[in-house]
Amino acid sequence: MHLPDFVVREIEQHLDSFVDADPDALLFTGRGGVPPRMKTLSTPFQKARTTCGLRHVRFHDLRHFSLTMAATTGASTKELMRRGGHSTAAAALRYQRATEDRDKNIADALGELVQGDVVPITTARKQKA
Repeated sequence: MHLPDFVVREIEQHLDSFVDADPDALLFTGRGGVPPRMKTLSTPFQKARTTCGLRHVRFHDLRHFSLTMAATTGASTKELMRRGGHSTAAAALRYQRATEDRDKNIADALGELVQGDVVPITTARKQKA
């Protein structure tokens, strides 16, 4: 799966600063270099969401947000299924909820199609004949 360039740079910086060169090294560790416990992630996450005024946000909501943002870029259901690891279209469709911004983009694109330099089908057929 591809990631935005800025995320790749952050991961590279993390790897350089915190991860051993050993190919089997853990990406994130708890104290003593062991795999992190859930509390290792949940405590800072709870602090961050409180600071941002988003106390109702759950950790899993980050995944939902990411896939919803992918859907607003115009990703197809099949693309969302692949990105989210879903085996059914129904699971991926949850993330294709319409947003006002996306709806506006669709309306603008439709307007460009209708008002643009579109050759009518009848004219195109006459030219081929």
